[in-house]
Amino acid sequence: MEELYRKLERLTVNSDDPLMVAGVMMAQALKIYKIMLSEEEFRLLTDHISQSAEHIETEPQPGPSIH
Repeated sequence: MEELYRKLERLTVNSDDPLMVAGVMMAQALKIYKIMLSEEEFRLLTDHISQSAEHIETEPQPGPSIH
């Protein structure tokens, strides 16, 4: 998962249009959730995302350390 996260991060940073990359990732995530979750679970998830949008961290966070 860490490798995938870093690849996606590089795509966003190195892109001429990071909003387009984010849009594609968001669309894919919602599609996967819609397929894998029940209608009720999907509704709860999307409601939670909508309600917690103001609390999303925008400052760089320290990544995991390897010991």
